Amino acid sequence: MPLGNPNLTPEEARDIAAFVDSQPRPDFVLKDHLPPPAGLGAYTSKVLDETKRVEPVKP
Repeated sequence: MPLGNPNLTPEEARDIAAFVDSQPRPDFVLKDHLPPPAGLGAYTSKVLDETKRVEPVKP
């Protein structure tokens, strides 16, 4: 968004969107963002002594 001029024409908005979309992005490796296998499927609630286990949904 241009400073001092928040009003864009549709053409200017498309130009900005095209510029942003054309920028290179780093490779996203999902495994780098997942918890270790032992922690998958487990989460804790706000109650400190309570732990839930999520099981896969059976078809």
